[in-house]
Amino acid sequence: MSGRERDLTEGSILGHLRAVAVPAALSLMFITFYNVIDTYYAGMISTQAQAGLGLGSQMFFLIVATGIGFRVAISAFVGNAIGAGDGNGAARAAGQGIGAAVVATIVAMLAGYWGLPALIIAIAGDQGYAQDAATYSRLMLLSAPGFIITNALTGTLTAQGDTVTQERAQFAATLANLGLNPLFIWGIPGLWDGFGLNGIALATVCSQTGVMVFIGWRAFESRILSDLDWRDLIPRAAQQVVLIKQIVPVCSTIYVTVLGGIICQFFLRDYGQDAVAAYGVGFRLQQLLLLPIIGLTTALLPLTAQNMGAQQPERVRRTVRIIAVTSLGFMAVGAIVIWTAGRPLVTLFNDDTAVVDHAVTYLRILSGALPFFVVIFVAQNFLQGLKKPQFPLIVGLWRMGLGLFVFCVLFTQVYDFGVTGIWWALLAGAATGAVLAAMLAIWVARREGVTPAPRTTAPAQ
Repeated sequence: MSGRERDLTEGSILGHLRAVAVPAALSLMFITFYNVIDTYYAGMISTQAQAGLGLGSQMFFLIVATGIGFRVAISAFVGNAIGAGDGNGAARAAGQGIGAAVVATIVAMLAGYWGLPALIIAIAGDQGYAQDAATYSRLMLLSAPGFIITNALTGTLTAQGDTVTQERAQFAATLANLGLNPLFIWGIPGLWDGFGLNGIALATVCSQTGVMVFIGWRAFESRILSDLDWRDLIPRAAQQVVLIKQIVPVCSTIYVTVLGGIICQFFLRDYGQDAVAAYGVGFRLQQLLLLPIIGLTTALLPLTAQNMGAQQPERVRRTVRIIAVTSLGFMAVGAIVIWTAGRPLVTLFNDDTAVVDHAVTYLRILSGALPFFVVIFVAQNFLQGLKKPQFPLIVGLWRMGLGLFVFCVLFTQVYDFGVTGIWWALLAGAATGAVLAAMLAIWVARREGVTPAPRTTAPAQ
């Protein structure tokens, strides 16, 4: 037993939030810094390389999304079993999830080798950055185990309240990436020339493989997996059906995020590589500002799963209130940063005037979406903690799918707003998605008994 696991069904909720959310937020911060470092170095190569990295990364996120789906589903299942006091059931669920992740990794690597480049060419056409993106995404497939299997292992730790392990692993990976990127991009003068943009992919392969080894070691030392029978890792049909019912909606919810990126890239290609590069830079910086909110709301999933397993809905209600209020405070800080320091931050990654102008406009328009993101993230993690992943999928299909496409057509074709029309479409998708998410979360909460029972008035005597 590693000693990092926590029983989230008793004790101070604020204490649990600090212990779970802070490492989770730091882990996400390191992951985002990791991506920011990639964007920075790609910009040092050229704007075309930065555009290729942006598109290639978005397509590879299909692989990352598969891993996140496993992490969320396993965390919900294992956390619920832990809350109910079923240690053996938690171990079996974890083992089946990890075994399925190995199979999914093999399938993803084979399908991605042909599928990702074809998808990139279909989106970008004959744009100069398309081939860069295709080659980059193929090399990144070597890091697929470091994303899918690692996330499955992380799900078992998160369910036990351990987010410290992932934080430390991603911190080390970020430091490694900082040094490996320039080495693999430009090589060693006089010895070898490096690999250019492809060096960024190879740096990721090395660092994320190291993350997988470290997290795997910690996971199999944990209370749930320390005595796991290796035969529980072999996928069994009955258990896989139950697991797949959770994994598929969660993965699909995240795939829809990729769909949103594809829709944006499709409309952006008419405005050139400057607009594509600006979208990549703006998106990375936006994710960085959202880190505290994402970290806090991520903690809601294991807290909901364990406490609902222990039949303590009042603790879930209190957790939702605390996280929502605190997230709104962080949202205000993020908005201030965007409006006061947005331009200097963007120029760190690209000093091309057109790229900077587009990216700053993106950040300022999307600052209006920050409160909507709070609602969406709270609802999403709450629903997933209740093992209701189909509802976040519905929200995602609208926000980053049908709704986004309709708004993009409206603001770029019907009303010719140019590049900014795509930024306004993203804002409109977030606003309407937040309304839908809130409605679904309230409805499910009432059905699951999470909302307080209505007071009844005593009959008059």
